[in-house]
Amino acid sequence: MPRQLFLGGCALALAVLVLAPAALASSFANTPVVHLVYDNHHTLLTPGAFPDYVTLAPGGQLELVAEDGADNSGIQLNCTSFTPSFSGNGAIFVAIIDPATGSQTFEDLLVPSAFAGVFSSGGDNWDYVLSFNDLGTYTCDVKVADMTDTVFHVAVLPDGSGSMTYAGDWTSNVLYPQNSVVTTNRTFFSADFWIEVSPNGSTQPPTQGLSDWIQLSSVGPGSGTPGPQGPPGPKGDTGDTGPAGPAGPKGNTGDAGPAGPAGLAGPPGAAGAGLMSGAILTLPATQPSPPGYTFLGTSILAYVDPSNHPKTLVVKLWQKQ
Repeated sequence: MPRQLFLGGCALALAVLVLAPAALASSFANTPVVHLVYDNHHTLLTPGAFPDYVTLAPGGQLELVAEDGADNSGIQLNCTSFTPSFSGNGAIFVAIIDPATGSQTFEDLLVPSAFAGVFSSGGDNWDYVLSFNDLGTYTCDVKVADMTDTVFHVAVLPDGSGSMTYAGDWTSNVLYPQNSVVTTNRTFFSADFWIEVSPNGSTQPPTQGLSDWIQLSSVGPGSGTPGPQGPPGPKGDTGDTGPAGPAGPKGNTGDAGPAGPAGLAGPPGAAGAGLMSGAILTLPATQPSPPGYTFLGTSILAYVDPSNHPKTLVVKLWQKQ
């Protein structure tokens, strides 16, 4: 059945001639392959086909093998974003291979964030080979007809990059390949971690200085000298008021205050008892006799007046009964 290809933009034709790889190997050896299988309702039967990130070196290739149960459905590729590590526009060279013959039938450029991607129609089996040249992170998607996109991510890393593999404690009888991670001086509380950086691998022990190993970290007591204390952080928000504290000890007595104003006069008190019985009362002789007293007799009282003149006064003596 014939197949038709629709380009993502009219300006891409010239760019294909400039940026296309010099040659595409027919077998695409060492190229990651992802199989996408759809049923006749365009439902993806292999939803976990892509890893979280496909990692490639510059110029690395990713092969997508799509099998659709409904013929003439059409498969579309898009690149929605590209985050460069250095420079470049992130253009992806796309080659379409005939599964029956293994020969290349079409080529195009997939430009990140372009209005249209690469769309193919006709047939039920498609073999795409995507070439990534620029260092950075790509976000792409693929879908059949108008179904939900299957998003995948590609990270293009510098030459020599690769996944680290923990190889346990270092031992002298093992040739450790590049990107191997080993431990030395491992105890229950601490360990030193090293990564092999030589492309040829190494059997030499991990050491500081001229070595095929680089120390990643040292964990445990005495791991290293603590760095200087950092600057103080910004002042935090005022906290809630705390509970009242206990009462303090009693203070000293203060000085007496000034006297207050005089109060109102009180009511008259009860009459007193007067002189006791037998008391002697002296009155001028001209005074009348007081009640309750017995007359004792008459006397002359000598005294000095305020002018210092001697005077006399006739008085009567009375006794309280």
